[in-house]
Amino acid sequence: MPGKWLTFDASTFEKFVTQIQKYVRSMMNIDDIDQTEYSLTFKSAKSNGEGLELSELKDFEKLLNEYEKLLKAKKEIVVIAKMKVMKQKN
Repeated sequence: MPGKWLTFDASTFEKFVTQIQKYVRSMMNIDDIDQTEYSLTFKSAKSNGEGLELSELKDFEKLLNEYEKLLKAKKEIVVIAKMKVMKQKN
């Protein structure tokens, strides 16, 4: 899937993953996709690594810390949603 540039105003991990799920549903055109069907990672936009997992509150706190550092350096952060298994519609 292609990338999508989005801006979130999420002060909590729950709000953040809810907003991500909304966009994943929209991009995949599947109304009943669950958060267990994809994984989230984050990294600096220009880095080569796979990034760090984003699956719980501690990961979200790390994301916020990295975001602050990258913002000061005028760099971008990306969040990657990777589908685990696609559902087959009958």
